[in-house]
Amino acid sequence: MRDKLKITIPNLCIDEVKYVMHCIFDVFLGLEYTIDISSTNDTYTIQSGAQKICIDNHFFVSDDLLKLYSIGSMPKLGASAGCKIGNLHYPFISMYGSDEVVVSNGVIHFKSDLIASIYFMLTRWEEKVVLERDSHDRFSGQSSFAFQNNFLDRPVVNEYVELLWQCLLELGFSGARKERVYNLVPTHDVDDPLMWMKGMDIFRSLMFSTIKSPNFNDLKQKLSYWSSGKDPYDTYDRMMDLAEASGVKSTFYFLTGGNSSYDRSYNINDNKLQAIINNIRNRKHVVGLHPSYDTYLDATLLSEEKEKINDVDFQQSRQHYLKVSIPETWSIWQQVGIEKDRTMGYADVAGFRCGVCYEFPLFDFNNRQQLNVIEQPLIVMDVTLQQYENLSPSECIKRIEALKFQTKKYNGDFVFLWHNSSFNVSPWDRYEVVFNEMYTNPIDSESHQVLANAF
Repeated sequence: MRDKLKITIPNLCIDEVKYVMHCIFDVFLGLEYTIDISSTNDTYTIQSGAQKICIDNHFFVSDDLLKLYSIGSMPKLGASAGCKIGNLHYPFISMYGSDEVVVSNGVIHFKSDLIASIYFMLTRWEEKVVLERDSHDRFSGQSSFAFQNNFLDRPVVNEYVELLWQCLLELGFSGARKERVYNLVPTHDVDDPLMWMKGMDIFRSLMFSTIKSPNFNDLKQKLSYWSSGKDPYDTYDRMMDLAEASGVKSTFYFLTGGNSSYDRSYNINDNKLQAIINNIRNRKHVVGLHPSYDTYLDATLLSEEKEKINDVDFQQSRQHYLKVSIPETWSIWQQVGIEKDRTMGYADVAGFRCGVCYEFPLFDFNNRQQLNVIEQPLIVMDVTLQQYENLSPSECIKRIEALKFQTKKYNGDFVFLWHNSSFNVSPWDRYEVVFNEMYTNPIDSESHQVLANAF
């Protein structure tokens, strides 16, 4: 008989707290547990036999959502803290309460509200109350609490989960956790399927390199491809070859509509495009939906785009321009039948937007309900590194190595985005080595405990 945990939670914000417990103990760790409701509201307890973990409740102290999701409820400081379990030190970020941890008589007591911290990162409610937006109406990574407190490059939710697991082991818990392996997840947004979809496109692109943005090297590259009969953006086989050599499958997200100046006016049913899609599917890779620029607040438009074509797997998505409004866009995904998404990374800075490198169910905090949509968060995008962070190829490689190392520590999913157009022509011809780096094996680790010593 498997060990079953007994969890006791306060009698406030029960749906929200149950969601966090579900993510920690079911989705991430794969453990069995029961939940009881306490008559007191100051502590969570996680009990294994006579031993228990206690976590102070500093956040879910009111059922008033206006108070709960306000600037006043934001963490004040992301303090670096740690807990010694056995002979090893495990780091964590203390957002609510103090960083004190008391260990005595079969009880490990956290004065820091780990439950609130996990909820804060997974639900991204911060993005509703912090009003700054960029020119595309996006919440930027640099506005985030994690970036401003220097932990966006750490999957802090994984750290909390690992800490709780090690506490359970220290208290004598004998259950087995869910087994995981490091997972490479290559994804590709097809904003421009081909540089030259139509005859006039050749003329326009050559004029761009000659007059609008004079670049002799760019012009020379385009002329070379044109004369050879190859399209610079037709890189699908190259990307699939590398994925297959690494034993993984790529996902390609295609636009099917959009009327803004930021959308591309290509027809998903064009013969050239259908040949590309058929090739992807014949090689057993995945085709997904790339909802257009304005769909993030328009369920009708997203539904129309999803229904335009029915012979591809459009149950998964990534928003064009990574444009979301939380939780409204998430609810729209559920409404139109999106089952899995990989939008949740920042455009302006790489890292762990949701604080985690595992997939997890989304939560609509406006309506206080867990959604059926599974999010597998994006960690790094080509445009982020080259344009927003303005990194050289060698700097990009160091950045990627660090993010892969963090992902590997927890046997997580390294989800990256590389556009089919980010090859061959300037400036992207210099960055192919960066694309190849995505596929190199991260620094290996024999155990979480060994890695804990690195902090």
